[in-house]
Amino acid sequence: MKHYETLLLVRTDATEEKIKTLEKAIEGSLKKVEGKITRFDKWGKYKLAYPVQKQNYGVYILSRYELPDGCANDFFKDFEINIRVRHADFLMRHVSVALTAAQAEADYKRPTPIDESESIVRDRRIMAMSNQNITLESEDFDDGASDGEVLDISRLSLEVEEEN
Repeated sequence: MKHYETLLLVRTDATEEKIKTLEKAIEGSLKKVEGKITRFDKWGKYKLAYPVQKQNYGVYILSRYELPDGCANDFFKDFEINIRVRHADFLMRHVSVALTAAQAEADYKRPTPIDESESIVRDRRIMAMSNQNITLESEDFDDGASDGEVLDISRLSLEVEEEN
């Protein structure tokens, strides 16, 4: 058996149903040549280095599979027809490469997608702000006109310096 992987770039508006049909299409093409899918991972949303089909963002999907010796041409011919006819509305790009046995066995490190990294940055900001100590002195907010009974906070401003 030979090992291959295909990295697919789909539009961000692609539904889970469309992605499932894409997975089933790959499995169908593999069944025709007695191959099998070993991994199908949706990586997430990423900003593209340049616009593809007028899109600045895309969702990456990695598919790894095994093919019997001598069946690669038949599989890729069927795969290309399947991709171009049935999935052209949401699939923007794809690339397939052969893997060595060691590469197929090794785990890969998936880059952090934008939708996860945005929440990580937001969580870090919130944690940084929650760890701030705020000390207020009475002269900082005393306008001299009040007798100290009522605190007017409408003119109070808070400056927070982020530490990296």
